[in-house]
Amino acid sequence: LREGDFVFRRSPSFNSRLILLLDDGSKFTHVGIAIVYPNAQVMILDIEPDANGTVKLSTIETYLARSEAHQVFRLNEESAWATPLALDVLTGWIGQKSFDAQFSLETDDSMYCTELVYKAFLDVGLDLLPAAPVMINIPTLGTKPILFPSLLMRSEYLKLSPLNKQEL
Repeated sequence: LREGDFVFRRSPSFNSRLILLLDDGSKFTHVGIAIVYPNAQVMILDIEPDANGTVKLSTIETYLARSEAHQVFRLNEESAWATPLALDVLTGWIGQKSFDAQFSLETDDSMYCTELVYKAFLDVGLDLLPAAPVMINIPTLGTKPILFPSLLMRSEYLKLSPLNKQEL
C-alpha cells in the first residue's frame, strides 16, 4: 500500500446498504486515504458516523475489519504531485471536521467520506470528479447532490492499484 492510496470498502452496516441502494451499480460504500509512516505502519484517514464522528486515523487492520470487500486505487503518475499536498490538508482536519449527517456539499465544517477526500484534493488544485454529483431525494433531507464512492472511482486521475491482486 502506498501513501495516498484510496482504499474503498463495503461494510455490512445499515448505512452501507442504503448507499448501495442509492448508488446504482456501486460495489463500495466508503473511502479512506492511506498514510504510511516511516516504520511502515499503514493508517487510513477517514470519517464515519461512529462514536467519534470526526476525521480520524485507523490502522489498516481496523479499517478493513469492518469490510466485506475492498479495492485500492491510486492517482495516476501525472497527478501524483497532489498526494503530499492533499495529505497535508487531510491531516490538518484530524479531529477538526465532524461527520456530516446532512450530506451537504455546501458546508466545510462537517463532511462525509467522499466529500472529505474530494475537497482535500480540490483544495490543492485537483478536481477528481468525472461528472456532476448525483441528485438524490432523501426523505427528511430533501433533494441534494451526493458524491458517491463510485463517482470518485470513475475519476480520470485514478487507476486501479496492482495491490488488488493480493491481500493488503
